[in-house]
Amino acid sequence: MSKPMCEAQCSSSQQERHLARISRKSKLARLALPFLFVGLATVASAAPVSFTFTATGSGTLGASSFTDALATVTANGDTTTISNFGAALIIVPTEFNISIAGLGTADFTGTGFFGGHGYVYALPGSSIVGFGTDSDRGGASGAALAGFDLTSVVGPVPNATMTFSGDATSLGSLTFAMGTAGTFSASTASSPEPASLFLLMSGVLGMYVAGNVRRRKHGSM
Repeated sequence: MSKPMCEAQCSSSQQERHLARISRKSKLARLALPFLFVGLATVASAAPVSFTFTATGSGTLGASSFTDALATVTANGDTTTISNFGAALIIVPTEFNISIAGLGTADFTGTGFFGGHGYVYALPGSSIVGFGTDSDRGGASGAALAGFDLTSVVGPVPNATMTFSGDATSLGSLTFAMGTAGTFSASTASSPEPASLFLLMSGVLGMYVAGNVRRRKHGSM
């Protein structure tokens, strides 16, 4: 076998192996792309949501008593966890606490009716929103809440109410008798997509594009 023919065959064999490697990488990229897009869509649609109920009243928190103090119930969660319960929409907060002016903030620690330590609910058709622990503890209603589905910004809505009787918290048992109604507000914020997901997606897209370009280039020779 002459030397030029050997070099030609070796070169051809190397090109075939190179193209095979590119093809494998491109196939892997094509297989990975749908999963990356699904993951990106899931992350992009997730939105933190925060609900705030206020009222003024008197009662006890553990061994401490309070009179005509502002109470603020805060429930933080994510819109992807909203579920249906009859005509109501329910979200179980990941953070659920009450702040009493002069006493500090206490996390609810009892067992919630829907799991966790409590819940926030909305009745979009009845313009009602509320919250509870093992049962309903307060809420608000009004025209501003028409169609409210726990995912949008609203408030402050007036005439929010609340009452507690022996609810378990991190600062002790809570009792609360409302003196003056307060407000309800809801706020949301879109979750930023993780930078690592974009970097991975960019890398896979780059492999896919480069593979196509190289195959076309070698195919045209």
